[in-house]
Amino acid sequence: MSDKKEILLDSGTNEMEALIFRLKGQEYGVNVAKIHELITPPKTRSLPGSAESVTGVFRLRDENIALVDLAFHLKPEEGRLENGNTVVITAFNGKKTAFLVDSADHIERVSWDQIVPPADGLVTEGAITGILQLTDRIVPMLDFEAIQGQIVGRQWGELEAEKVARADAREDFNVFVVDDSSVVRKSLFLILEDAGVGQITMFNNGEEAWRSICIAAETGALPSILISDIEMPQMDGFTLTRRIKENPAMRHLPVVLFSSIVSQDSLHKGHKVGADAQISKAELIKLIPTIDDLLLNEDVDNLKIG
Repeated sequence: MSDKKEILLDSGTNEMEALIFRLKGQEYGVNVAKIHELITPPKTRSLPGSAESVTGVFRLRDENIALVDLAFHLKPEEGRLENGNTVVITAFNGKKTAFLVDSADHIERVSWDQIVPPADGLVTEGAITGILQLTDRIVPMLDFEAIQGQIVGRQWGELEAEKVARADAREDFNVFVVDDSSVVRKSLFLILEDAGVGQITMFNNGEEAWRSICIAAETGALPSILISDIEMPQMDGFTLTRRIKENPAMRHLPVVLFSSIVSQDSLHKGHKVGADAQISKAELIKLIPTIDDLLLNEDVDNLKIG
């Protein structure tokens, strides 16, 4: 396989495309939207001070990119990958990282409801984001965002959390947050709490959030705002947003799509399903001001800081 295939999926259809690849005979998957390109293994030079799983760094079109032995990172006790013939270059949160794998087999077009959360205790913490259920087998979907954080030794959102200013005006906010990453959920909870948000409810995927929003609509107790990831098991953020905006009882609920991938294609899809705002996770510092703008129509600088 060569460069990444362009994906043109309709908005809100709850579909995605997964690249299926192999590591020491085991199949894994990753959302094609997070892949920049596939290349043959390049020559690398050492990178002093890097994580043990980083085999070196290489130059690609004026960029320095770290190469990670993915098999060794996931299971160091089994040794390094000796015969990897494919490098998967991911691109999200404004950063590119390369991962050495045995081979890239094919692309599966699937529905997000074919991906279920991993069972507790059956997978390594922070390595698997979901289990893809195919007709004849199951395929673990890797959480490359969590893996990237493990490699650099810093969880997503740690630095940004220190920059949040608390405001008394946010005490009345009731915020729903939906993201399949436990790392992201934890970071967002702390950031929203430190910002002075009065009520925060977390969900693991769009299906869970949708059920709660339906109950809230029936009781007249919708949240103030919804912050949603896009790529999630069961139901993605585009589908969740479309359902909300098509429902007269809840279409006034502000929705912020918050993703590691904000491309022209995803921005178009988000606009099409009615998202009120779209922010890259690489621009986390914009989240609280965006919430303030949607709920208070004010800039954070004009709020009473507690």
